[in-house]
Amino acid sequence: MDVPTVRRVRRIPAPEGGTGSSFADEVREAGMNPSTDLVRAEAVVAPVGIARLLEIESDAPVLVRERHMYADDRPVQLATSYIPLSLAGSVELAFPDTGPTGIYRRLAERGHRVARFAEEIEGRRPLPEELDFLRVGRGGFVLEVRRLAYGEEGKPVEVTINVFPGQLWRLRYEWAAEGAG
Repeated sequence: MDVPTVRRVRRIPAPEGGTGSSFADEVREAGMNPSTDLVRAEAVVAPVGIARLLEIESDAPVLVRERHMYADDRPVQLATSYIPLSLAGSVELAFPDTGPTGIYRRLAERGHRVARFAEEIEGRRPLPEELDFLRVGRGGFVLEVRRLAYGEEGKPVEVTINVFPGQLWRLRYEWAAEGAG
């Protein structure tokens, strides 16, 4: 099955109350039907790299949420989010599933409003589990987008690792040219 390219558009600054992007909107814009499955939501000890990004102790617990995302029932994205359990309160923060960005409303209700985001993008070879789910050929590559969400105090409140098949996605960033001209 030939799947159209999906644009991942980030608008900087984001529209009022938004994150600058919506998986569902982007997939619909490409002419497909989006769906998301929450396949894992549990408390775990933060992996070392994640603890460093979240600026927490290496043995601190985090809420991990793993989602499988589809376009017309074809796997197109893996998303794994990590939130310090000290901010999440409990695993119940993940239920019922909020979809890709609804978790920020729940964090805000607990006093942890997200004030800004930062993303790093890297092209790399897929890991074995990514090969299987995303149906990427052995010679293919994936895009890994690591997004950090920062609270109003400037401390990270969430890290999300998004993994896309490289051939299916086009990244686009938009921002205002303040003072240009």
